Amino acid sequence: MDTDKKLREILITLRDAEAKSPQHQYAQNQLIKFLTQFPDVKKCRDARIDCEAVMQEAYLGLLKTIKGFFLTIDLDNTPAPKVRVRLIKRFNRIVKNKEFDEYRKQGKQPFSLDNPLSEDEGNDTYLDFVTYEGFIDENYQPSNLPPDDFVQSIGSKLWQYINADPEEKLRGCHPKHRSDANCQVIAQRLQLKDPPDNLADIAKELDINYQTVNSHWKRSCLPLLRQIARKFGYTTEA
Repeated sequence: MDTDKKLREILITLRDAEAKSPQHQYAQNQLIKFLTQFPDVKKCRDARIDCEAVMQEAYLGLLKTIKGFFLTIDLDNTPAPKVRVRLIKRFNRIVKNKEFDEYRKQGKQPFSLDNPLSEDEGNDTYLDFVTYEGFIDENYQPSNLPPDDFVQSIGSKLWQYINADPEEKLRGCHPKHRSDANCQVIAQRLQLKDPPDNLADIAKELDINYQTVNSHWKRSCLPLLRQIARKFGYTTEA
C-alpha cells in the first residue's frame, strides 16, 4: 500500500473509532508517527524558540481539531493524494500558529503586519498570511498573533470589506479585459470559500494564464488590501 493510501486508511480508522477507545488512541499515535514521514510537513527550526515544544503543541492541536477536518472532506471518496495535501496544509497552519505563540511568549519579535512569518518563509508577511488563510475555520484563525485583538479588529473588518467592497475598489482592480478575475473574486475564493481555492484552481476555472493571476494577485491585490487594511488600524511600524 502506498503512503497516501495508508494515511487515508489511518484517518478513516480515527474517524470511525469510538473516542478514547484503544483503537482510537492507536490511530492517533499512528497518524502522528506517519505524518512526520512526509517531506512537505512543516517543522520548527528557529533556534530562538523552543521548537520541540512548538511541534508537540502542533501535534496535539491537530488531534484536538481533527473532527473539524473530517467535516470538510469525504475521506471515502476523495483521492488519497488530495487527502494528504489537505491534511498537511492544515497541520502546517497549526505549526505556524504555535510558532507565533512561542514568539509572543518569549518576546522574540515585535509585531508588525509587514514582519516576515519566519526565517524560512521567504518574503511572506503576517498580512500575506491573513489574506491567504482567511478566517473561515476558528481552528485556522491566527488569533494568537500579537496583539490578541488583531483578528477581531483589523482581520474581521478586512474580511467584511472584501465581501461588501463598498467603494468597488476590489472589483475595479483586474487584468486588462478580464473583469471576472478582479481582486474581490480572487480574495473571496482564497479567503472565504470553504475549502479555499488556490490560484491555480482559479486560473483554470477562469481560463486565464496562471502567471497572469499570480502576478495580478501579488502586484495589485495584496498592495490594495494593505491600503484598505490601513483604514482599520494596520501599520507598517513595528
